[in-house]
Amino acid sequence: MANDDEDSKNGKKTSQTCKIDLATQAMVHTARELCSRSPARSRIGRSPDISSAKAERAERVPRELSREAPRRKQEKDVHQDFSMDTGVGAHFGVATAPFMSVRPIGNAHFSVTHLCRPAGAGNLQAVHLPAQPAYFMMLYLRDTDHCDIAADGVETVVRCYRKASVCLVDLRGGASIRLHSDLDALAFHLPYGLFGEVGSIPHAPEAVPLRCLRGSGDQIMWNIGCALLPLFEHQDGSVDAVLRPVAVAVCVHLVQHYQRKMADSGKAPLTEWQEKDAKEFMVDHLQESVAIAEIAEKVGMSSPDFVDAFGSTVGITPQRWLTLLRIQRAKDYLGDRRLTIAEIAVRCGFADELQLKNVFLDQTGTTPHVWRRDLFH
Repeated sequence: MANDDEDSKNGKKTSQTCKIDLATQAMVHTARELCSRSPARSRIGRSPDISSAKAERAERVPRELSREAPRRKQEKDVHQDFSMDTGVGAHFGVATAPFMSVRPIGNAHFSVTHLCRPAGAGNLQAVHLPAQPAYFMMLYLRDTDHCDIAADGVETVVRCYRKASVCLVDLRGGASIRLHSDLDALAFHLPYGLFGEVGSIPHAPEAVPLRCLRGSGDQIMWNIGCALLPLFEHQDGSVDAVLRPVAVAVCVHLVQHYQRKMADSGKAPLTEWQEKDAKEFMVDHLQESVAIAEIAEKVGMSSPDFVDAFGSTVGITPQRWLTLLRIQRAKDYLGDRRLTIAEIAVRCGFADELQLKNVFLDQTGTTPHVWRRDLFH
């Protein structure tokens, strides 16, 4: 997972370059193949083009809507989609935030907005996103503190959402937060219909309900986000060829990794906050020998209940998740030639270089030495 504490302290601009790993490259390549036969249009800018709003609204009316549905209701829904597609920044008090939008498959839009907003001194901003049939995802480019605001106005405890983590919420009932620190993030607006269109492509995963996430580390989304950042500098339509497969790749990734699972009988899943706390505990103690009992205690559960709940929620055991985290961190460190394999093993919580080699080989099919060699050749 990326770390940028020094940049955060000094207020430096977030880096706009990032080496995308092989898994992410493969996923985007597959997505490009999936959407190669679909026409699409993209937009990039800093605020909605009011002069073309009516034309855009007319184009956005989904053809598959029932003929019996009232026309007025259709127009209202389409206008709401247009507002969120191009006006995410306005909801965060940054009306000129740069955004990119594309229709990767059919009528549904995929949009991503770069949000940069300093915290107001003595006037912490509340953000309210309207209810609509869509998911909203934030990829944090720096650590950010904020709390949720419930429908009755009650605010939750302020939590830190770490750099390279994502927050995924269902906008069916709307969503509200209050920022307590500067915000630097990519905001993705993902209508339900987009997942349905992607799911209709041959060999693509079928659309399923997604579970909410609260600051869950996601290396693939981090890599995609870093690759998207330089595109905001282009004020033309040349980004279409890149944005279309990325939009499909994001949808496929979310469906494959964050589908809402039905809990087994007697096995309650973790809450969003328990999942966040458990994963962050493992990240913070990566170099140590982490016991399941310690993680379970952190989230207020017994060890057996925690293991069952984690598996029910995430789809793998906590031991497996920790192993994958250590391998991903090892891959990151292998890009630094100053570190020996033995030093990387210690930093990633392996007993020694031999254990790192064996686990790395088992997970990737190659050794750390070969992985490093391929990075630079």
